[in-house]
Amino acid sequence: MKIRGRSKLLVALACVSMTGALVVQACGGDDSKPGDAGPDGTSNDAVANDAPVSDDGGCPTYTGSSPICKASVARCNACNPTVTACERSTFVSTCEAVTPFFSAAYINATADCATLCDSDAQAACSKASLADASVTAAQLKIATDYCGFCDGGAACISQVESSFNLVEYSDSLAATIDSKCAPDAAAKCPLPTFGGCVVGTLFATLPPNPCADAGGD
Repeated sequence: MKIRGRSKLLVALACVSMTGALVVQACGGDDSKPGDAGPDGTSNDAVANDAPVSDDGGCPTYTGSSPICKASVARCNACNPTVTACERSTFVSTCEAVTPFFSAAYINATADCATLCDSDAQAACSKASLADASVTAAQLKIATDYCGFCDGGAACISQVESSFNLVEYSDSLAATIDSKCAPDAAAKCPLPTFGGCVVGTLFATLPPNPCADAGGD
C-alpha cells in the first residue's frame, strides 16, 4: 500500500488543496515544469479541479506562525510554481487549516527542504530529515492495533509504519485514523482494505478545496 514513498496524507491533501501542496509536493508531476505540482516524474498532472492553470500574480504572502505555510511561500518564491488567483487569495486559510494534520517531525523536514526545487533532491532531503524521527505513541498505536488484531507477524509493525509513513501524521490525525480503521473483524485485515480505510478517513477529515470550482463551470 505504500504510494511511491509519499504518505496517503499527502496524496489526499493534494486533491483537497493545491495551495497546501505548494510545499508538500503531493499532487503528482515534475515540479521543474510550470503548472506541474509534484515529484512523480510525470508532467501536467496537477490536482484535478476547475481552476485554470495560469500564472496570474505570483506567490502568496504569509505573516502568520505556521511553519508549513512559511515553507510553502519560501518554496513558491524559490521554485516559481503556477499559482492561480483563487489559490493565492485562499492560501492563508487553506494552509493554516491543514497544518494541524502534520507531525512536528514532518513540518521540520518540510521547512528544512522547502527551497530545493529539484524533486529528487527535495525527496532525499525530506527522507534524511525524517530518518531519525521516532514515531509517537499515537502514531505507533495505528500499527500496534492493526498488527495485534491481524497477527501480521514479527515485521508487521515496522511494515505498517513504513507503508503508511506514520511519522508524518499529527497525533490528533493518528488518533482519528486509529479510531476509524483499527480492525475489529478479520475482513478488515488485508492491508489494502486497511489502507482504503485510511485514505477514506483522510478525505473525510481534511477540509474541502476552496478553489475546486474556480473555473466557473
